[in-house]
This record gives sequence, C-alpha cells and structure tokens, in this order.
Amino acid sequence: MKEIELTPKAEEDLEAIWDYSFRQIGVVQVDA
Repeated sequence: MKEIELTPKAEEDLEAIWDYSFRQIGVVQVDA
C-alpha cells in the first residue's frame, strides 16, 4: 500500500469531516 503524506491543511480538513460525520451519524458508522 502506498503511503500518502498529508499537508497540515489536509489533516485539518479530514478531522473536520470526521467531526461533522460523528455529529450527524455517530461514531459507530464514522469508523466503519
């Protein structure tokens, strides 16, 4: 599997997406 290096902004965006998803559907589905 190829390793991907994320920029700090990309990491922030992914965190924001995870947080939004968690608030909408809950942790069980976010981590699925």
